[in-house]
Amino acid sequence: FIERTYGGDQYLIDEEGNRIAAFNLSGAKYNESYIVANGKIYDYDLNMKFDYEEDDYTFTAMLGHSVLLRDSEGEYVIYNRNGQRLSFESISNYSNGRFFIISEASQVKIYNEAGELLRTLTGNSFTVCHELPDDAGYLISISDSGTVKYYVIH
Repeated sequence: FIERTYGGDQYLIDEEGNRIAAFNLSGAKYNESYIVANGKIYDYDLNMKFDYEEDDYTFTAMLGHSVLLRDSEGEYVIYNRNGQRLSFESISNYSNGRFFIISEASQVKIYNEAGELLRTLTGNSFTVCHELPDDAGYLISISDSGTVKYYVIH
């Protein structure tokens, strides 16, 4: 856990509320697995896991347990909870913290945040109609030859 004092100090604390270490990384972002600050990804023991700026990546977004980065060519890279880096040429939607969507030609591919393909749907266009609360998934529509189908992804 992270404790923030009124004075602006931050501390890493354990389940019982004991302070483990001072933790003052300005502009840090957090998810369930990682802390991202100053061009680096840390675990919750404050071990640096990946210096993404050194490898010419830029931060894009925090997912539930993973970090979304972009490389110098604009490709997306998922740094997942297992420390794996998975590359994707393009990502169509990643605003939900648990899933991301890639739309290519007449297919829509749904991935979990670890970068594992969950489902492939066929259609010439897709729209995210609604994001479910608490990062639970999406309601999406996919059109194919004038027929619109709706899917709940969770």
